[in-house]
Amino acid sequence: MINLGENDLFGANLKRSNLERVNLEKTNPTGANLIEANLEGANLKGVLNLSIDQLSKVRTLYNTKLDEKFLIQLKEEFSFLFKSLEQQFLEYQSNLLGANGDNNL
Repeated sequence: MINLGENDLFGANLKRSNLERVNLEKTNPTGANLIEANLEGANLKGVLNLSIDQLSKVRTLYNTKLDEKFLIQLKEEFSFLFKSLEQQFLEYQSNLLGANGDNNL
């Protein structure tokens, strides 16, 4: 596991970054761009100034360690984020195949 814990990530551009299994404990990602970042298995416990808005834009939070205040709200509003990238891909592919099958009627 890569350890970035206790670093200041203020305003960092982490768009589409692979942060899989990275320890971000006690980092400060204020204003960091996490759009489409892969946070699968990352440790986000005790992250400072992290927002639901930032987390709602990532690719996945599958197996991510989160503080309970984030976990509850994110699971209620963005449950798809807790699926692995593989699960998301398979569902997307299945939906495409289903849509194509409907066009053949």
